[in-house]
Amino acid sequence: PCLGVVENMSGLEQPLGEFSFVDRSGGGERDVTAEVTAALRAIIPGYEKLIARTDVFAATAGGGEQMARAMQVPFLGRVPLDPSLGRACEAGKSAFDEDSTVVSKAALKVIVDKLVQACEGNNDHAMDT
Repeated sequence: PCLGVVENMSGLEQPLGEFSFVDRSGGGERDVTAEVTAALRAIIPGYEKLIARTDVFAATAGGGEQMARAMQVPFLGRVPLDPSLGRACEAGKSAFDEDSTVVSKAALKVIVDKLVQACEGNNDHAMDT
């Protein structure tokens, strides 16, 4: 049986402090990370913890939600493309560790909770779309 649909790579989410910045305006490529981060730090203390989000792929007509409706299965949620999740996995750490900095942790928790409720038979509303 199909328990539902998860939309994977639903945009890129990453703490702003993990980005590097380059200037390609002069024909080459110059790392301007230090200048940009200094400017951000001056006007937005704690900017490093802000989450930057962008759509990496062009939006489709309905995405995972439309697929779930077409398949008549629950839509479980969206998981963003999250480099911190990949690093945690490679280090053998759980996204749900107390000290985890995985940006997609909340999205993953919603999906896991829905799956656990469905598997336990408590799915009256757990798998609602």
